[in-house]
Amino acid sequence: MQLIESQSLTNSESRSTLAFTTTGGWGYPEWDRFISFDGQQIFHIGNPCETCEFFFKRVSGRSISSLEIDRTRLALEAGLNSIDESAMAFTEVIPNGDYVVALFVAYLRQAGTSVMPDYFSHEQRLAWPEYDRDETEIPTCTSYFRGESRPVGDQQMLFEFFVPLYDIGMLNRNRVDHYKQMLLAGHRPTAVALSVLDVKSSMSYPRDNAGAEIEPEFPTHWCFANYLLDGHHKMMASHETGKPISVLSFISRDASWEQVDELMTTYTAMTPP
Repeated sequence: MQLIESQSLTNSESRSTLAFTTTGGWGYPEWDRFISFDGQQIFHIGNPCETCEFFFKRVSGRSISSLEIDRTRLALEAGLNSIDESAMAFTEVIPNGDYVVALFVAYLRQAGTSVMPDYFSHEQRLAWPEYDRDETEIPTCTSYFRGESRPVGDQQMLFEFFVPLYDIGMLNRNRVDHYKQMLLAGHRPTAVALSVLDVKSSMSYPRDNAGAEIEPEFPTHWCFANYLLDGHHKMMASHETGKPISVLSFISRDASWEQVDELMTTYTAMTPP
């Protein structure tokens, strides 16, 4: 993704039933992390283990409809060029907490297709061996999309994920086609995401046929997951046309690893002057 603009936010007046929740495990009072809605766990989004694999897994058959705000609908369809009042209106539907709000340009591709491999069976396997998987961590139980992947330092790679909270099998094809026409005409509508950064470093490498460890080129993965609150049809249209949309990401500092500022520094450095 390419960064357009970012700013800090402390959200304290939301009454949304969307929440980050945790449960205990492995001797930790807060081990498993979830995105919950109306008190129900929807997505399992990992744990605080620095050497475990990154994952997200749908744990409920419930789909969350896009959390639209009526007064922002037209602005998002036209596409945001800055973090304005329309963008900040989404503080009504995100959980309270500390955030970096970032507006990006993003090219999205559905994972597991001919144009984009599945991260979990390809890049992740280069750093984490198959036997190291925990059965609770796979499969993701949902279709997802990917953005760009790029090195962010010595032996570190950044991966971008876009995870629909709504079942994309239920998308309205007329709406997808509407956004495809907009994209092909040069417009760049905006999707909105609740986002989390995980930084995971493998400590148990795959082995070759002789049993020797194969040290991966990038044993540390920066996994930037954007859970779509609004813009599912736009996301599919971007995949089908190869054209970019913009993504307004509310990156939770509370639910993320501490490197959120480093992540934003990386994106700032990649932004053309």
